[in-house]
Amino acid sequence: KLLLAAGPSAHVVLSSSWRHERHAAKRDLLERKISKCIGQSFSFHGVTNTDRKEHTGGDRLQLLGDYLEGYSQRIPRDQHLRILVLDDFFLCPMGWTVGEKLVQTQEEMKDYIQSRVKTHAAQVKIVYTYDEWTMRLGKLHASIGLQMSMYVDALNFLQDKVEAQPELQVPETRSALLLKTAEVLPIKTRPPGFQPCRSVILAL
Repeated sequence: KLLLAAGPSAHVVLSSSWRHERHAAKRDLLERKISKCIGQSFSFHGVTNTDRKEHTGGDRLQLLGDYLEGYSQRIPRDQHLRILVLDDFFLCPMGWTVGEKLVQTQEEMKDYIQSRVKTHAAQVKIVYTYDEWTMRLGKLHASIGLQMSMYVDALNFLQDKVEAQPELQVPETRSALLLKTAEVLPIKTRPPGFQPCRSVILAL
């Protein structure tokens, strides 16, 4: 539903480890599964850099920023961006160093992404699919997938809505089907001065 909401001109970028050539078969399977789910042929439009190694959530965030900066330079400067990030960031609790910047909150993650596309007006939504629990034997770090509230927030963001839609049927969560970058459908009722947005969805 997120891809369908993003519209036919969506730009979808794979940023998980499956972007590497050694996972080509898994990527092909993922594209075929997505194609089946949305009822039309699908393939990723790009991948984040495969030459640089990632070890932390900060590394992932920086690679996303690198891709977005390059992407923003290839589109008209008057084109607005709507950027949706869906990621567990290496199962890392926040507190990463990105360049010389310390990122400790989702708001700071958002600010970093916006700083990488500063030539464009951009809206950014971070969906951090990570959680942790303290247990008797220690702390458990988990990728929790796209939970219902996260899914509805992401869909409303793409559709430029504030209220959750109670009739929505949330799809079964499958970590293999979480995505990474896209573009948005025009909203049905356009406010005065509305300009179409080109959206970027970044996810696991």
